[in-house]
This record gives sequence, structure tokens and C-alpha cells, in this order.
Amino acid sequence: MLVLAALVVLAWTVAVSPSWARGGPAAGRHVYSARTLMTMPGRVIVKFHAGSTAASRRAVAADADARVLHAVPARWLTGGASLAVVTSASESTGALMKRLLRDPAVAYVEPDAVVQLAVIPDDPLWDDLWGMQAISAPRAWDSGVGSPDVVVADLDTGVDYAHEDLAANMWHNPGEIPANGIDDDDNGYVDDVYGINATTGSGDPMDEEGHGTHTSGTMAGVGDNGIGVVGVAWNTRIMALKFASQDAEGFVSDAVKCIDYLLQQKASGAADVRVVNASWNLEDYSIALHEAIVALGDAGVVFCAAAGNFSLDNDATPTIPANYDCVNIIAVAATDQNDELAFFSDFGRRTVDLAAPGVDILSTLPGNQYASWMGTSMATPHVAGAVALLAAQNRSGDTPARIKGRLMGTVVDLGLPLASGGRMDVAEAVLAPTDMRGPRCGVKDATATSGKRGRVLLRDYDVLSPKVTTTLHIADRSGSVRQRLRWENHGSVDEWWRTDFACRLARGAYEMWVTSTDFSGNQTTSAKATLRVN
Repeated sequence: MLVLAALVVLAWTVAVSPSWARGGPAAGRHVYSARTLMTMPGRVIVKFHAGSTAASRRAVAADADARVLHAVPARWLTGGASLAVVTSASESTGALMKRLLRDPAVAYVEPDAVVQLAVIPDDPLWDDLWGMQAISAPRAWDSGVGSPDVVVADLDTGVDYAHEDLAANMWHNPGEIPANGIDDDDNGYVDDVYGINATTGSGDPMDEEGHGTHTSGTMAGVGDNGIGVVGVAWNTRIMALKFASQDAEGFVSDAVKCIDYLLQQKASGAADVRVVNASWNLEDYSIALHEAIVALGDAGVVFCAAAGNFSLDNDATPTIPANYDCVNIIAVAATDQNDELAFFSDFGRRTVDLAAPGVDILSTLPGNQYASWMGTSMATPHVAGAVALLAAQNRSGDTPARIKGRLMGTVVDLGLPLASGGRMDVAEAVLAPTDMRGPRCGVKDATATSGKRGRVLLRDYDVLSPKVTTTLHIADRSGSVRQRLRWENHGSVDEWWRTDFACRLARGAYEMWVTSTDFSGNQTTSAKATLRVN
């Protein structure tokens, strides 16, 4: 029986109402402390339409009895529009939003939500990296341990870039001369050698809290150095993006600043960032954050998001950003040493993609320390590291959707309530065939009786994503589709299978064909067959 008296689970949560507390797991399993989280009263993110000036933005804020606290650097995100944080000492958040929305220069307004960590101290329970064994990392390393040309970005509390097990894998900004007090590359940050600290607007992302250092060690801790732990992609570079401070709180606007910085570095060629680790959650939708993640996808960056630590079904109770409908997001649940869903982990058959080890995960902490923590926060960097390994293979056409599909299509199927049903196996993903042509599919000639049940013989299979969506189209001679039938999660084996359907067609001859779509979005259309309705 697992003893829970001394346990760490980092559950990132956000509130967007004056008082909110989210329920936890069953009594006796206290994973996180009970805390009331709040937005900052009278503080909002405002998106101004393209063409606004600093003066006009100040005027709009003044008309709402508010002021522009600071601009949010977002030139790589908004296509000419401007983001700013606006505050008011006299107006509530709701009243300020209403007043600002009356101005035609404003595209949208939303609360600048507070991100907060709820932490209970823990002592290590196991002094080994059982998670690396569970995901078959050693077998994956036979094919490669990552590439120094690939960068993983940790969007978190920063990283202890001097840590003995991380320092050699830190990304270095090639446009910046360390410690000269000058913004050498003219990007708005002085001495941003390893990344940025958006909470202070500085170039020093040192981690005083520990969460970001812990996730970084799992992603890309240095391997084969005789020290400490090893990360999944242990020859990969880490960019530190600090948006939460040492009291484990941060603003959405600061997360957006960090993403804009990442995209700026990627566009300039200074950092080939291929994946972002986001081991945190919000409760409610943020337009600004959604737009930023879409921009990451457009730039070819995968966004790994923690599913949450509340034992909830995310299909019914969305967790942000894991629940955003973005092709580049991989939503990650946590499993334990028994390959079961961790007792605290959120899940969702439609909205949570796969699982990774998240219980008693040993990793790095600031000051050359190590400890075992647990949470979907700890599961997510396993997946981010796996994305880095896949990116290092440099396969032709490897979009975020294809990488996601390869990971989901090669899971160990445990029957978990997740979209893939299973826990990640990085070796199977790395060793998966390079054929990216999409699923094979087919349909054979058949007969049916009008108004009764008919039977058709179908085939669908994908070597990278064994679970596919199959759609049977039945059209008349003019090509107009008269009936469409859809099945989920067939094709685990390459064979023909029979299915019954209610025939709603008049007598006559019809054309049939099948389209099959895998987790990566690859779609194949079969040859046409004939359906004769009696």
C-alpha cells in the first residue's frame, strides 16, 4: 500500500472568479493543499486591433479609468495587433472588461489570470528512474540520445542553469555576450543567455522554486556523465522560459511573453525549438494563450500539456491548456509503477491523449539537489523529451501532428480512459516505420435490402496509428452522398471486418468508398466498390 504521508504533487491551477477552490481526490489521499486562488482585481489582458499606437492605447485605458501597465511583447503572435496588460485601481475586473470592450479599437479583453502552484513537501520513495524503464528509454537510446541542434523549452518557474546535471545541456543564445550588461541582440532582454524571466523582464531565468528544474531534468538531464539522473533526450538543449516566480505564481500574460520570445529566437535561427513543456493548468479558456499555442503549431512546435491532478474527466470538466483543440497539443495523464492511471490524474477518452510515468519521479532540483515528486507535471516532461528524440531523427514531413500521431499510435495499450488508451513507449515511437502515407483501407462489393439492415466488408489499418477513424460513404450515380457511416478505433490488425448498418436507401446501385484517418491527420481514400440495394 502506498503511503501518502510525505508526498509532492505539483498541481498548477488557476482561478478566474473571486473565490474558487477545486475539489481533490478521495478522502485520505491529499495530493495538494487546499487553497483559494484568485485573479488580480482590475487586471486584464487587452488585444488592440492592428494600427493602434502606444498613445491611443493609453487613451483607451484612460477612458475606462485605467492605465496600461505594460505592453506584452507579441509581435510574433498577433499579426500586427497589440497586446497589453491594463489595470484599474477603481474598477472591478468585470466592470473594467465591459468598459474596455465598448471601444472599437479593442479586439478582446480577458482577465490576466494568476497561475499558482500548490505544493506539499515530499521525501523520495524510490532512488531510481523507474519511469525511464517503463517507457523503454534505454532501447530508444540505441537509436540516438537526442541532438544538440534540437531545443526543448520549459515554460515554468525557470531552470537552475548552473545545476551539475543540467548545465551542459542548457541552450546558449548565440546573439548574446554573457554578463556584459548589454542587450547585444537587441531583442528587449539584457544578457538573455539561457532564456528569459518574464516576471521581471530580465534575461535571468534562474529557478528558485524548483518545479522547472525538476521537469527539465526529466526532459533533458545530461546522460552518461556519472552524475545524478538522466533525461529522456539527454543530448538536447534546454531553453528556460520563466513565467512563474519563486512563490509559484505567474500571469498568463507572462506565459505569452515567453512564447513570443521563443518564436522570435526560432525565427532568427538562434534556437530550433521543437517542443514546449507546460506542466501546469488553468481552469478557464484564455484567448491570448490559445492564440500563442496556435502560433507555436504554425512554427512546427509541439506543446506538451499536463492533464491535471484532480482525478477528473476532462471530457466533462475541461482543463486548459490541455483541452485546447490544437493539433500541436499533446495532453498527458500520469501512470504509476503498476501501469495504472495514477490516483490523482485527470483523464478523458476524447481530450487526454496518452499517459506517461508520473508517480515518484526522481529528478533535479536547484542547488545540485535531487528529489522524487509526482503529478501530471512529472509525466508531461517524459513526453516532451520523447518529442525531442523524434525531432532529432529529422524525418521528412515530421509536423507536430505526425509526431503526436507516432507517439499515440505506438502506446502500450492498457485500456486507460484516454484517446490512445495507453502509456507512451518511446522506443516503439522512435523505431516506428518511416512510411507516412496514412492508413490503408478498403471496402468490398455488397448487397442490402432497403429499409432493413445491410452488411459491408471493410478494411482499415495504419502501421503508425493502429487506431483510426473509418468513414464509409455511399453515393448515388450523380456522386451525391446519400448515406455516411462512421466507426472509431478499428484497424488494430490488417484484416477485413464485417459490420451491419441500417440501410436507408431506395432500390438501386450505389458507389461506396472508405476514408480512414489516423491520429496524425493522415487520410487515405479507398478504391470504389458497388452496393446493390434490393
